Amino acid sequence: RARVRNIGGRACRTVAQLYLELSAEAGHPVPLLKGFQKTDLALPNTVVEVTFQLTGRDLSYFDGHANTWVQASAATAHVGESSADIRQSMPLPLPGPTPVPSTATTTGTFPRLI
Repeated sequence: RARVRNIGGRACRTVAQLYLELSAEAGHPVPLLKGFQKTDLALPNTVVEVTFQLTGRDLSYFDGHANTWVQASAATAHVGESSADIRQSMPLPLPGPTPVPSTATTTGTFPRLI
């Protein structure tokens, strides 16, 4: 979950984007877009909350040597209006690296407003 504050003078909506940066063993050079949520209408100086749903596959990379998906040993979630405008980052607790079961979950709440 992420909290978004409208600091403008008019009611508005925005689209919060979630990027995941997996640990080095994944071999991904940049954070990958994994989700986005349009906010509800936010009045001036109010806070709205968005929730992102992730799957085990979202937190994983394909290991070509083992020919299977493996959950990363660590990941960092980044939320912002774009990849160039990240407002909040947070490490995600992961038990990996482990083979990915059919379902896997992790939870976390961004402590600050974006």
